[in-house]
Amino acid sequence: MPVDSINIIGYHHCIVYCKDTKFFYYTKKCANIWYFVRKFVLLSRKMGIKQRTMMCTRLYVKWLVWRGKAIDVWSKSPSPANILSNLNPNAFEIDGVRCASMEGFLQALKYEDYETQKEICALSGKEAKERSISDWQENQIIFWRGQPINRQSQNFQTLIRRAYQCLFEQNDTFRNALLSTKGKCLYHTRGLSNPQKTILTEQEFCIMLTELRDN
Repeated sequence: MPVDSINIIGYHHCIVYCKDTKFFYYTKKCANIWYFVRKFVLLSRKMGIKQRTMMCTRLYVKWLVWRGKAIDVWSKSPSPANILSNLNPNAFEIDGVRCASMEGFLQALKYEDYETQKEICALSGKEAKERSISDWQENQIIFWRGQPINRQSQNFQTLIRRAYQCLFEQNDTFRNALLSTKGKCLYHTRGLSNPQKTILTEQEFCIMLTELRDN
């Protein structure tokens, strides 16, 4: 069944089916249905399977968010999704190091020098994100307080979970925002999926937030 298989149901609804992913349901209440259908068909015909899958996933999550069944964490989304973003200035402390945001902490892990790490941990938002480097990808080694840690190891997962636990326990704004999403699925559609290319994948991020919230 081709990707541009579209069934119009009455005037307000349609179902679009993508053989590479899944079908999803969209309504005119979210956007102009005819504009959406035309745009989807035209764009999908020019995309490869990976791009098409990503587009379908984002639109499906957008629909779930509209229905009140999901949260798509992003710094530019309305609350509470923006508060849960790593870029948001949610301060916490871990191992005696003061962090202005989770983004600052995560980017600091890519640097070996401890003083540089503390400097980056004090950043948030765009300033923290801009300190990202790719040197660690070659050997998959990150650092914390002078100690090398393999990005693909259990030690890395333990460190990240501990950081999020500190954030959850110490920051009332973050904790209240996360608890307010109870019963909803958490997504981060703008995140990356390859653990060898990113310091934290979309799946890792959402699993950690969900575990903190539900346990």
